[in-house]
Amino acid sequence: MQKYCFLIGLVVFIFGASPSARAELNYKGTIAVGQEYNDNVNETSHPRSDFVSLLSPAIQAEYSASRFLASVDYQGELRIYDNGQRQNEMINNLEAKLNLQLIKDLLAVEATDSNHMVFTNAAQGQTRAADSTADQTNQNISTFAAILTPRITDRTQARLGVMAKEDLYSGGSDTVNKNINAAFADLLHEMTDRLEVGVSVRGERQFTEQRNLNRYIASVVGRYTYKQDCFVYGRIGAVETIPDDASVNLMPTWSAGLTHSFGRTAVILESQGDYVDNPTSVYDSFRALYTATVTHAFDRAKVTANAGYSDFSGPDTQHSNDFTLSAQLEYELTARLAALVSASRVDTITSNNSVQRVYGTAEVRYELPKEFELKGYYRLKLNDSYNSDSSTYHVNIVGLALTKRF
Repeated sequence: MQKYCFLIGLVVFIFGASPSARAELNYKGTIAVGQEYNDNVNETSHPRSDFVSLLSPAIQAEYSASRFLASVDYQGELRIYDNGQRQNEMINNLEAKLNLQLIKDLLAVEATDSNHMVFTNAAQGQTRAADSTADQTNQNISTFAAILTPRITDRTQARLGVMAKEDLYSGGSDTVNKNINAAFADLLHEMTDRLEVGVSVRGERQFTEQRNLNRYIASVVGRYTYKQDCFVYGRIGAVETIPDDASVNLMPTWSAGLTHSFGRTAVILESQGDYVDNPTSVYDSFRALYTATVTHAFDRAKVTANAGYSDFSGPDTQHSNDFTLSAQLEYELTARLAALVSASRVDTITSNNSVQRVYGTAEVRYELPKEFELKGYYRLKLNDSYNSDSSTYHVNIVGLALTKRF
């Protein structure tokens, strides 16, 4: 928390101290107040209901100059449980970035800060609006880097640097904080106007209270644009993990994808195999992910459908497989009135259990005069555990919120 508050303060100081920044500063913000009813605030098989009062500030700001770029994207939510069925909580989501070019187009220093709630069990994937924070932890990732970007030729760009990274967690006794020092080198060559190829290498030293380790990463990449808004890309490499007092682990990594547009319809096919951070382990977990997404835009509506499969494994990680299906409809009923309906299903299979999670959302938004907006919503979550009745439950949320934009 202290680190990202410091970064926000530094951004505000620079914005305020620079005379030219005031003229070129772009920002937008909102403040929302709301009330919702939740019939199972603790997500258990013995539900307890409560009314929740909400206060949600948000701001996005960006300033760019010839040698300086700064941006902040913050969304907060204060949740007050009126009947005391849960402790009140403040949820903070932040993405902040500072980039200062010490030598224009050659040497830069960069600082970033990211703060989000994540599942303590990384295999559960991305959090959703209907999820309680009962099985989540606050993740704060901050980085500081010095980067050289020499241009080798007109078509060849290099990127060399060193970076310090800190992963901090709060809200879980089993979480593992990590400090990482890294050096990296990237080379990208534009072979033609449509084809780019490159190579990337990286070495890391990770420090934790439990165990230290080295990590070495290398990959080659390519991207081909065959017409406007249509391209294919690929990356293949390997990651070698060398703990100080354990066996060496070598795993392949990859990503590949196709994006193709047919007028108002877009198809996105992606495959990715990468290490992802595990909040409860010294080691990263390996996730192989395969997804297909189709979107279609009508005059006043947009439809999105997605299907995915993932395989989650690694040291200190229970092997699991996920199957995901989701669909969403956005519809503009009038110039002021819009609606959104979405549904998704996630099936997780492990060696000793299977869990099915179903999510549903329905929202109606109405634009009021003087930059106000009124939103009514309903959210549903069903959690069905094959081997545990105590982990089988459902949640219904009904809410109303008033937002002011500025």
